[in-house]
Amino acid sequence: MLRHVFPNISQYPYYSGHSQLGQVIIMEASLQFIGAGVSTGFPAWGRMLADGRQYITYAWWLCVWPGLAILLVVLSCNLLGDWIRSPP
Repeated sequence: MLRHVFPNISQYPYYSGHSQLGQVIIMEASLQFIGAGVSTGFPAWGRMLADGRQYITYAWWLCVWPGLAILLVVLSCNLLGDWIRSPP
């Protein structure tokens, strides 16, 4: 059992954790975007996106940089999880 089963299941918690971390970040940003998140005293990417939405026509960078930060963090979590899961 230690020789055949354990090596095949030992990487699952790491992969699962990294994929769920990306989902949690997306969920938190979505809740912040609609205003159902943590209080206004804490900075959040979703709130930054929501605040920059009214200035999108002449200050596009207020929405692009927080959105790009969300994209890069979630993508890196997913790629790291896939890298851990792939066999050597």
